Amino acid sequence: MGHGHLKNNYAFVLLPAFTVGIKDGINPCGLASALILILYLSWIGYTQKRVFTFGLLFIMASIVTQFGLVQGVFDVFLTAPTSISLFRILYFLMALGFILLGAINIFDRLQYGKFFNTKLFKCKVPAFLRIHEAERTAHKRGNVFRVIGVMLLAVVIGAIVTLFASLYPQLEYIFIIHSYYMAGGDMNFALSSFAQYCVATVLPQIFALIVVLIVGLMREKRKAILYYKSISAALFLSVGIGLLFFLLR
Repeated sequence: MGHGHLKNNYAFVLLPAFTVGIKDGINPCGLASALILILYLSWIGYTQKRVFTFGLLFIMASIVTQFGLVQGVFDVFLTAPTSISLFRILYFLMALGFILLGAINIFDRLQYGKFFNTKLFKCKVPAFLRIHEAERTAHKRGNVFRVIGVMLLAVVIGAIVTLFASLYPQLEYIFIIHSYYMAGGDMNFALSSFAQYCVATVLPQIFALIVVLIVGLMREKRKAILYYKSISAALFLSVGIGLLFFLLR
């Protein structure tokens, strides 16, 4: 296919970059980043505005970091044997933590289904599901520095979990685009491919943010808590077991 034909058919040529990004994003390491986002929002998301704002910051940081990854900005750091070993150890601990959280959420779900008492929870109710308005309001107050700190934390965590997720091997297509780019190929085509790929890889995070927003909007808080505990238990257990399988394989 000639260069001119490629240039006139970006919409069709770029589609593989997006689909490859989806495949690379849906793996134990990528799904772990979505769970980290949920945990982060459970801690700071006392209002829908905070959930949306800080969740979006987290996702944007992940996209920017992924864009740097596909261009090789972090290669020196990520290819070092020490970094790879550190990532594996941290992921192993994370997998065990996810499995533990999954088991605890199952216990909480069973207890809440019987007594509807959040005080019996081993894992506290997420901030976006707090029933008492006074409890929510007390945490909404804060000075500017605290808000800035939470925003910076969203960016830092989003970047770090994306770097960790790079431990999972990518499909070959993105490396072909990178070689084409480095060889002096069409810059617009390569950068557009990278951008679509990076957005596609964070779709699990985007989905997680949407779910949190929807659950937070539910008027029946008891039902929302039951849904949250059930979904959380399934996600933490499945991703934790998936991470262990990937690391031990």
